Order: sequence, then structure tokens, then C-alpha cells
Amino acid sequence: MFSELENETWIPSAGTTVLENTDFKIKDKSNEILFVSGGDYVDVNFNSIDLSNYENFSIYIYTSPQLNEENLFKIYIGSEEFTYNGLNRNGFFHNVLIACDEMGEVSTFRIESLVDDLTIFIDYAGFSVVNYDIMDSDIIDSLEDHISLDYEVETTLASELKSGDTDIDLMSWNYIYTNTMIVINDIEMNQISGRGKLYDNALVTYPIGTPVKVLLPIVTDELNDLTPNPVIGITIIGMDNDIKTTVEGIRDRQYLGGITIQVFIESSSKQKLLRMIRQYQHKYKNGFTFLHDGQLVEIYLDDYIFIDSEIGNFPRASFIYKIKPSSIIISQKDTITDFTFNYKKG
Repeated sequence: MFSELENETWIPSAGTTVLENTDFKIKDKSNEILFVSGGDYVDVNFNSIDLSNYENFSIYIYTSPQLNEENLFKIYIGSEEFTYNGLNRNGFFHNVLIACDEMGEVSTFRIESLVDDLTIFIDYAGFSVVNYDIMDSDIIDSLEDHISLDYEVETTLASELKSGDTDIDLMSWNYIYTNTMIVINDIEMNQISGRGKLYDNALVTYPIGTPVKVLLPIVTDELNDLTPNPVIGITIIGMDNDIKTTVEGIRDRQYLGGITIQVFIESSSKQKLLRMIRQYQHKYKNGFTFLHDGQLVEIYLDDYIFIDSEIGNFPRASFIYKIKPSSIIISQKDTITDFTFNYKKG
């Protein structure tokens, strides 16, 4: 489970500039931070959160590759501090995880430059924890958020959609189901929570007649009573029993068995099915990267099956992947720092 920071406000010191960057990012946007001198900083405030229910503070950081082990900046959060150096970075975002389960209530962190003329990019900050009883469904939810196909279904707004609204009025509701993803004016993606309702508030105002693209519906094991046509399905079809326990610093971790995931496309029209297969192959190739529990996860195609006869409802193409869920903490050691000896003489 991952909780992204809510209601972030970035407060720079006098020698610091913070800019939004939508070209260089992990998710929606990153924050580009320009420090002039060592000692310049930026404070990031957010909604207070109790970290006793989480394992790690997670943040993505990019700096240009360095040729030495020079320390670039520090992150202060709770009572902890983390020093970041630039050696052996691969020129892309680097995921930093800081143990946070003993920090208590936190509502701010600080990034302080240790050198002059430093530019860094910060993205997708939040807090994560792995819970064994939902780790598999978490992966399915993350894939459901990532995968999308256009199947040439469009409608328009029947009335104005104002910024902040969750009520939406469409000219046609054909092929639109609960949880269907839509794209408004080729700009904003949102999800239908029920007829006439959006899951998220509209970001901007759109006039009557604005085009709305309907993406191919996705079903999972949690929605097996939903049978749209055509459809994408994401299901777990296998699980191994390869359990390993490792020691990582002060934590003992357990890696539970990997799972086999099927992403399938079904359609009563074989011609439409073939078009969507080609679109999926072009978009996701032999593997892809998606966000899961605050981290970028790579997944690769293990097998592909195309059946030109009916399986269940319609002809189907299945893309098979194997993935290991994140590890869980089974024990944690605490360092003893103070000793008191009581002794009796004689």
C-alpha cells in the first residue's frame, strides 16, 4: 500500500527556486529545484500522517551523473537525516527509501543542498507498507491503473463540466460502465464511478460538446459479474511456493511465492480483437514499467496465447506475465544504546 503526500506546499529559502516540470517525471509532474549555494533548502509541508503504520518514506530523485563521491544534499524527515551522493547514478530517477515506522506523526520534510549550483528533480513522494493479505490484489489494482486501450468509442459532453465537479452529463452512455476510464478533450483522464458520476474532481472547465473518448473497460476478479464487450481482463492464474527469507540491515524480510498474471482481451468481433491486440503489442511490447506501492516495477511477457474459438464468452488473446510481490517484514532488530548494570558487592 502506498500513500502519496497530500496537499503539498513547497517553501524555498531565499537562494532556492522550485519549478513544476511535466516533461521529466515519474507520474504527473516533478518538482525541479535549483539551489544557488550550499545551505540553501526547501521545506515540503503536507497533511499530517502517522508513520507508525508505514515502513518507508519513498521519494524519487534525479541528479546528473557525478564522477566522484561528493555529498550533494540532505533530506531531513522526523528525527532522521539522509545524505545523498551522486556516485554511480544511472542518469534517471533513483528511488530513495528511508525507514519511517518509528518517526511518529510527520507533516514536513526538508531538502538542503550541500554544494553550490545544484539542480535536482523530486517526484512521487509518499509512504509505503507491504501487507501480505492484500499484496496480490494491490498488484492487480496497479496494473488496472496503468493499462489502457482506445477502442474507437467516443461521445461528447451534454452540458458544461466545471472545474471541481464530479457530476458528468454525456450525450451517450453506450459502452460506458462503472469503473470505465474516459479521456476528456484528449487532456484529462478520469474514471466513471456510476452513471453520471466521476471518481475524481474535474481539473478544468469544459464546454458543452467537448469530445470524450471512452477507453476499453477493464475487469478483474473483483468485478467478475461485469461482462462488457469488448473487454480487457486482469486475473491471477497461478502462484508458486518459492518462499525465501533474507536479512536486510536490521530487518528480516520474507519473499512469498511469485504469481502468474493474465492480461486478456476479448471481443465478439475478431477484426476488432485483432486491432486491439496490435495496439496492445505496440504500446506494451514484451514488457513495461508501472507504478506499484510507490515504486517503478518492470514486468516482462512470459507467454502469449491466441485462441480463435470461444473461451468463456468470446475469442481471446492472453498475455501472460510472472512477477514476485514485494517482501514483507517478519522481524526487526533494535539497537541497544544505553546499558545499566546493577551489581552487589561481596
